[in-house]
Amino acid sequence: MRVCPQCQYTNPDDYRYCQQCGASLSGGISLPETPKLDAENSTDPLTETDTPIEEESLVTWYVICSSNGSASDRSTPPATPSADGAYLDQSQRYEIMGDVAAIGVNSSGDVEFQVHDLSPDAPSYLEQLYGICPPACPESSILDEEDYHVTSSGRATYTVRPDRDLTLPAIAQLYLSLQHQLYPSLPRIHDAWQQEGSVILLLEDRSALPSLLTAMHADSIDPFQVVSWLYYTTKLWELLETYGCGQSLLVPENLRIDEDGIICLQRLYLDSPTDPPTLCHLGGLWQRLLQQAERPYPDPIRQICDDVESSVITTVAQIQERLRLIADDLQSSSEATDLQLLDLSLSSYGDSQLTMKEHDHDSLQSFTTEPKDLSASEEGESELEDWQKTTRPVPAEQMDTEPDGDDLPTIVLPMQLLSVEDAGRTDIGRQRKDNQDYFAIKTHVRKVESPTGRSLHAQGLYILCDGMGGHAGGEIASTLATQTLEQYFETHWDDGLPDEETIKNGIFLANNAIYDLNVQNMRSGSGRMGTTLVLVLLQGTEVAIAHVGDSRLYRYSRRQGLELLTVDHEVGQRDIQRGMDPVEAYSHPEAYQLTQALGPRDQDFVHPDVAFLDVNEDNIFLLCSDGLTDNDLIETYCQSHVEPLLSPQTSLEQGASQLIELANHYNGHDNISVILIRVRVRPNTMLLRRG
Repeated sequence: MRVCPQCQYTNPDDYRYCQQCGASLSGGISLPETPKLDAENSTDPLTETDTPIEEESLVTWYVICSSNGSASDRSTPPATPSADGAYLDQSQRYEIMGDVAAIGVNSSGDVEFQVHDLSPDAPSYLEQLYGICPPACPESSILDEEDYHVTSSGRATYTVRPDRDLTLPAIAQLYLSLQHQLYPSLPRIHDAWQQEGSVILLLEDRSALPSLLTAMHADSIDPFQVVSWLYYTTKLWELLETYGCGQSLLVPENLRIDEDGIICLQRLYLDSPTDPPTLCHLGGLWQRLLQQAERPYPDPIRQICDDVESSVITTVAQIQERLRLIADDLQSSSEATDLQLLDLSLSSYGDSQLTMKEHDHDSLQSFTTEPKDLSASEEGESELEDWQKTTRPVPAEQMDTEPDGDDLPTIVLPMQLLSVEDAGRTDIGRQRKDNQDYFAIKTHVRKVESPTGRSLHAQGLYILCDGMGGHAGGEIASTLATQTLEQYFETHWDDGLPDEETIKNGIFLANNAIYDLNVQNMRSGSGRMGTTLVLVLLQGTEVAIAHVGDSRLYRYSRRQGLELLTVDHEVGQRDIQRGMDPVEAYSHPEAYQLTQALGPRDQDFVHPDVAFLDVNEDNIFLLCSDGLTDNDLIETYCQSHVEPLLSPQTSLEQGASQLIELANHYNGHDNISVILIRVRVRPNTMLLRRG
């Protein structure tokens, strides 16, 4: 605890300003820390070790055990779990589901089953290797399950023994190379290792999703939607065949349909290096799906499937052009709308090229970040050599870096807004006497119908402020800033997003409103009221963001993972930007002191950060006060509390409440506020109409 140098009030160690008078705690006296209860004696509901884990709360992974040979050498079958073993690994983190004795080698020569992850918040070996969750694994090593430990905070540590020299399996490298280009169609890889001559992969489990065949069998599915699925498989084929994985599209049970109507793969299948699949095989699959669907689909759809199988059509470009013509004919003769195709056409690839060359690897919080070391084993090298014998080989060195964008197929699609949802909540916390946070949500959503279909137009204004200042000054400042900005944008925001100058002028206006009140009431020093600000303006699929202070804005998406879009305006960050080592920068007592805020000084001292973004895939935006973000709470609990919010079936109201509860448990020293925004988009469907 720290004693305020001005009023002698006792504050939590990690609080930056006095809860009583608002003065800086940089000169305060630190009191000895109260001893904490041992974990085994603690009655804390979130840390109690003897509390049983509910099965429905566990994360499920889909496991593939393959032989360590190449795609053409399956002479040695993969190891199957022993009947007396209920766990996949020695550390007993992954519990095998179902009857272990019934698990056997399938027709593809692999062993496939599901496991429950008993430590879902702990990073996997793969996450460690790629530096997503510190500490990173040492070079050229792999986790020994016996040396895996989870700390009381839910993080994992690893001790890598020198007698182990196993490397990341080559097939895992393939998943990593394709991760951002094909998600959500490609399942996310969670972990991978080699064990007893077999390669073990843990993938996102999609076994519960309905198959493409089941979807095509349903009477409610319009033929127009089936055309979009066929078109989509050609786009997937272009990339998968390049990497020697075209077979992944030729296994009917491997093709699933997610909640948004997007074709998803359960896993990757490697092509035979001596007899790789061709477009004829893709046409054969289409034929079988139509026959097994037992529905009278229009003749043009059946004809194109036959033409592809019989090599009347020999290129992907020709197939896509024919599908566009069929889509046009179906559109003119039916009541199919843009929204139908919007829900079931190409996935959220975004308005960017589908090559890794276009991605900024330094900013990605994902598996495609460069590992400390990724050298292939002898088995992995032979497997990669087999992949390179397929029709359109990719150099081995590009598997781990960036493929040549000029040689790979690209997809460029403008995005269209599908839906916008939001929720906000604030809480006083466990130690404050009043709530000085304030937020506002103001949205306008309208649907527009026209002869060309239906579209969604949306404007959203989201403001979150964290006030500071004694005698209720923080509450006044945060409320005044929010209301000033609301009124300002009513008259300064028309059809398009306001430009940077307009946004800054609104922030200056809010600052001056608080500053003038400070001058009027003759407030000075730490008695001056002020507030932080984080602001989001949404116009369709375009977003403008701005902030002052240490309230934060995060974004989460499937491909990019969690991103912090703002940089705190505080002494520690300022010193880092000036070249100081981060550890040294935050070792000083004034490191968390704000360098900017609205209200304490005139606008010459306020320099808001403004940026503009495009929404190219489904996103969750989180506007947070520091009561929620302190102690890296969002980063630590992203998988359990943020990632699920991306699903449209998840309640944002409930998600906001869960985040507040999380912050009250682990922080609680400050007011807590959060605004959640879920933006869902889909590619512009005019692609299929106009070509």
